[in-house]
Amino acid sequence: MQIDIILTLAEHLNHFIFDAHNEKIINKKLSNIKSIFRIKKESVRLKKLESELEVESEKLVEVNVNNVQLLAEVNKNNKLLTIAKKDIQNILNNLGQGFFAVNRDGIVQHEVSSAVAVLFQMDPTNRHLAELLRLEPPKASSNSEWVQMVFDEIIPFDDIKDLGEMVFTLNDLYIELDYRPIRDDSGKIEKIIVIATDKTKEKKYKERAEREAEFVKMILAIVKDRDGFVDFIHDVKTIFSQLTIEFNKEFTQLDIAACFRMAHTIKGNSGVYHLYDVQQNAHSLEDYLSQFRDQPALLETTNTWQTEIQAQFSKLKTSFDEAYCEIESTLGKLDDTSSATITRTIAEITNFHDTLQQNAISPHILSLFRDIFYCQSFSVGVARYQPIVEALAVRMEKSVHFELRAEPIKVNLEAYKPFFQSLIHAFRNALDHGIEYPQDRLDAGKPSDGQISVTITSIVKNDQPIIHMVIADDGRGINTEAVLKSAMTKQVVSHDEVQQLTDKQILQLLLRSGFSTRTEVTEWSGRGVGLDGIAATVQQLHGDISIETQWQKGTQIIIDLPIIK
Repeated sequence: MQIDIILTLAEHLNHFIFDAHNEKIINKKLSNIKSIFRIKKESVRLKKLESELEVESEKLVEVNVNNVQLLAEVNKNNKLLTIAKKDIQNILNNLGQGFFAVNRDGIVQHEVSSAVAVLFQMDPTNRHLAELLRLEPPKASSNSEWVQMVFDEIIPFDDIKDLGEMVFTLNDLYIELDYRPIRDDSGKIEKIIVIATDKTKEKKYKERAEREAEFVKMILAIVKDRDGFVDFIHDVKTIFSQLTIEFNKEFTQLDIAACFRMAHTIKGNSGVYHLYDVQQNAHSLEDYLSQFRDQPALLETTNTWQTEIQAQFSKLKTSFDEAYCEIESTLGKLDDTSSATITRTIAEITNFHDTLQQNAISPHILSLFRDIFYCQSFSVGVARYQPIVEALAVRMEKSVHFELRAEPIKVNLEAYKPFFQSLIHAFRNALDHGIEYPQDRLDAGKPSDGQISVTITSIVKNDQPIIHMVIADDGRGINTEAVLKSAMTKQVVSHDEVQQLTDKQILQLLLRSGFSTRTEVTEWSGRGVGLDGIAATVQQLHGDISIETQWQKGTQIIIDLPIIK
């Protein structure tokens, strides 16, 4: 390249020498030389730039290749993520559980498993949680407040979540609900995940197992006291006959108090033999009758009372008939071995006794005949309660020892039958109101086991031999102030009468119809039906009944009855 430049210069110099006179031509030549230099210089720069561009191009190609590879990797990961999401959704959809998310406003979001629509029988998306749970206005409002409290976390989530709806029921479905928080990067709750689990089958299996266990208990209770159960069956049938007569009367003639006592007796004794459907229906009948007992005037204004009472009564009879059939299918005909045969025998012996009396047989022989053939010890009517009391104590989560001390007093047990039936109320009251829970007894310095005793002796009163019976417990006793307060609240006595009552008279208030110190109705008490039922049967036998108590020491029910043969 340098040689070319030199030759070119030499050539131009020759011209310069021969044409020096031409200044214009020289200047033009020099200008051309400068242009050549510039062109050469620019050519060098362009080649250098070209080289740099080639390097950058190679780098760009490498970047593009990397981008293509990265894009392929992203697409691959997106496909894997889509598959993973699909797999997770499939798993959720096949777990048998419903999963859905709820925002701060209580609105169900789009994150929903397919099981939700099946469990709740509606499309949950964009619905309010309260609407999905079929909550009525008061509960719906409370549920909305709960959602807000969960998101605000004024109270820790684990402490407040159980205040939400934990169970959803629809038709036969039984759905358990649980809640989990979804938090954002700052740790605040962003959503609530609701987990709905179908527990319908488990609940049915559990209920079935419980029914079977109760059936076994029922059969065992009947086997232990077969004769007592047969008597109970006959008593219930007798009560049903009496209630049928009562419920067909005009309201002005209806004896609500007597109906109450009869329904309460069925409830009490059916519980003893674990006939819980019968017990529940008797309880429902009491519920309906209670409004008329407390406000008799309602009978005049309620046009449908007779129809509704008959409906409740029909349910009670149906449940009894079904239970009785189930028992007989297991144990056979119960009447074949006891009461029916005994009743016929007693009737025949009674007729023969009457024949002897009409033929002027001596009183001594007649008395001896009665003692031998159809009089039994009075204590027989009470002895059957020992297993009953102990079983009731277990159900009340209490521990009790039952003791019977009795002289052999021969009587005609049939004459005392209503009285013996009513004694269940005395024992239930002693267990519910008197005997404390084991730990409470220990704290009070008593043995953990409570004591219920029945003492039966023969004494002379007004020159006549009588049966003296004392039912005692070593429980907490009766708070006479509480009795007075309840009596005044229920207007059993006036304020003026209260000032004149002795402690003994205050306790006698417990024997009045409809009186109870309980403020709520439970399975065991609160109806105000019980001791007044005993008092009514004692009065029918022309006997006396009174109550004595010592606070924190115990209570005694003292009953005097004539000896009937």
